[in-house]
Amino acid sequence: MASRSEAIPLESHDPVAKEAAEFIEAVRWGKEPETGFRDGLNALAVIEACYRSSQESRWVRLDELPAYDVSPVGT
Repeated sequence: MASRSEAIPLESHDPVAKEAAEFIEAVRWGKEPETGFRDGLNALAVIEACYRSSQESRWVRLDELPAYDVSPVGT
């Protein structure tokens, strides 16, 4: 099966589109993306804590979430 590529137009004012374009460029040129894995993991941890807080009607600390290690790299 032949491979096929297709251009996907992205609006420049869309923050998700800007991040996707930056990620694509990082992959293309073998660089680290500006927003890395740990940034995404931390964002997911905050979302999970908000969700649990809403469900349980209490404050939820990030260190209560065993699936996320939000400590800085190298610690």
